[in-house]
Amino acid sequence: MFTLPDLPYAYDALEPTMSAKTLHFHHDKHHATYVETLNTLLREAGQTPGSLEDVIRQNAGGGPGAKLFNNAAQAWNHAFFWKAMTPDGGKPSGDLDAAIRASFGGLAQLREIFVNHARRAGHRHQPGDDAPAGLRSLGARLLSGLSERPEGLPRGLVRRPAELGLRRLSAGGGERAG
Repeated sequence: MFTLPDLPYAYDALEPTMSAKTLHFHHDKHHATYVETLNTLLREAGQTPGSLEDVIRQNAGGGPGAKLFNNAAQAWNHAFFWKAMTPDGGKPSGDLDAAIRASFGGLAQLREIFVNHARRAGHRHQPGDDAPAGLRSLGARLLSGLSERPEGLPRGLVRRPAELGLRRLSAGGGERAG
């Protein structure tokens, strides 16, 4: 089964951008629920996937595997989310920088579009809120510019869970890369 990855930084490391309280809630409750629900669904289905990507790949497209897909994809997305943030700041490089430049003209333009859209929407994020549709579409636009993803995964999945710290428990109880 899968385990909740540790955060790659302290809970208060992203303040004031993200509070320790918000990070505790989002990681320890929200992300953990996706991982726990995924494990429950896998046990009930009698499945022992080799990786998180296997769950996503095998259950994409709706139907009876929709709950497995959703929880596996959300576990993957959250693991990606934690690795995408850093207390040290910095700027995108490589493929991500190229995708931002191709999609928005540069980081400053992306930031301006993102902030202005959020202000127009009057959105104040609360734990458990979904992002406004316009902000999701900005993310989709950016991810569509990234070309590398494991073969067979839905567009936008660009990194493997093992790179994100998501681990799978082996049959003997020890952890191994997912």
